[in-house]
Amino acid sequence: MAFSVLKANLAINGVLEEHVKTLDVACSDIEEEIEVRTCVPPYRTMKAIAKPLDRILEELGVELSRRSVIIMDVEGAGIKVLKGSIDTLSKSRPRIIMELHKGEEKAQELLESLGYVITKPSDHFIVAK
Repeated sequence: MAFSVLKANLAINGVLEEHVKTLDVACSDIEEEIEVRTCVPPYRTMKAIAKPLDRILEELGVELSRRSVIIMDVEGAGIKVLKGSIDTLSKSRPRIIMELHKGEEKAQELLESLGYVITKPSDHFIVAK
């Protein structure tokens, strides 16, 4: 459901698919089955296979660059997603816009350890370049 909302939002705002790559996948630090709760009513929980972003990008043949942007709103799973992206973040250095949830305070430290410079436009977001 959230993926459908994302695609509709991009279309409404005139964002062309050749400029944005959207993936309907779950990311984590290891490959595992997870439970995902939908973000809009009717709320329900479903199972999904999560994989490290490094592996997902490799399987798709997608290479990021410093011009790429990763936007993360992963409802508290940010540290796991970052840990599953270490190779990509170290090699390609894409920019990151990340919503912070309770328990994700160490995301800034992890990104800084990879050489990113962090700005915090609010208490709930970080931007890493």
